[in-house]
Amino acid sequence: MPRVLLVDHDDSYTGSLAQIIWAHTGEEPDLVQSGDVRSIAGFDRIVIGPGPGSPHSAADVGRDLEILRAARVPVLGVCFGFQAMAVAAGGSVVRTRPAHGRVERVTHDGSPLFDGVPRTFDAVRYHSLVVAEPAPFAVTARAADGLPMAGEDPGRGWFGVQFHPESIGSPDGARIVTNFLDRA
Repeated sequence: MPRVLLVDHDDSYTGSLAQIIWAHTGEEPDLVQSGDVRSIAGFDRIVIGPGPGSPHSAADVGRDLEILRAARVPVLGVCFGFQAMAVAAGGSVVRTRPAHGRVERVTHDGSPLFDGVPRTFDAVRYHSLVVAEPAPFAVTARAADGLPMAGEDPGRGWFGVQFHPESIGSPDGARIVTNFLDRA
């Protein structure tokens, strides 16, 4: 099983994300605050977790952009982590209608990240920023309102989701996280 670094941004969902990883790998992920990450050496997977703020703000993004630029292993970005991926790849995020705690329908394109997940599924959205289009990577899932809900750059090993797969309101979310851990 992979050794996983979980980058935290003081988000209440991070514990749930850690539990999914731990239950699947049998090992507790190394949980480190974004600003406190000193090295990514020795990890097989990196998960950049959710959190408040903007990835355009140095105070909010911590060391995420450095981590992404240095990563030579697969990375999963969740919500804020997905937005940080966009910024690290030269893209940006923009304000959108707040979707705080909304369960909405998301449709994916068949990307391996979604193996075993119905083409259209429920997911919890909890954000007021979204990856701007054109995205700097392939968009692989969208919400009913058309906004990007997942993207990937397989060449870099980057996979990201805007929604919260670790939420109880995202019944297929654990499968998405374990697909990343197993197949990225």
